[in-house]
Amino acid sequence: MTAPTSDIARLDADLQFLRLKREAAQQEARIRRGLLGEYGHLLHDADPGAATRPFPDLRKGVSARLIDGGQS
Repeated sequence: MTAPTSDIARLDADLQFLRLKREAAQQEARIRRGLLGEYGHLLHDADPGAATRPFPDLRKGVSARLIDGGQS
């Protein structure tokens, strides 16, 4: 028969779990910010001579330059 787990040991395990969970969430947020920054750079700093134009952010509206194919 095993001895019951003490309240202190369970609390310690719970705190360790919460710390690991918080660290994982922070790492996921850093990765997400990094990816968003990289994709934003690729979309907004595209080569002007490229065959395809960057995708407009529809939440901000569409510029006339993107509507008429870059003629304005």
